[in-house]
Amino acid sequence: MGIFFCTQNPIDIPDTVLSQLGLKIQHALRAFTAKDRDAIRRASENFPITEYYNIEDELLILGI
Repeated sequence: MGIFFCTQNPIDIPDTVLSQLGLKIQHALRAFTAKDRDAIRRASENFPITEYYNIEDELLILGI
């Protein structure tokens, strides 16, 4: 069984659901307001930490 959540804004998915997802597929996010930038920062915190790239920056330049 699987469930797909499709949204253009990461704050549309509650934290309790995000914490239980086994696989996340992310496309580019755009920040038009301060609230959008905060949502992108929070979304980037759900990915593994790495020294090779900054996921917050990468989310802004991904293709759709």
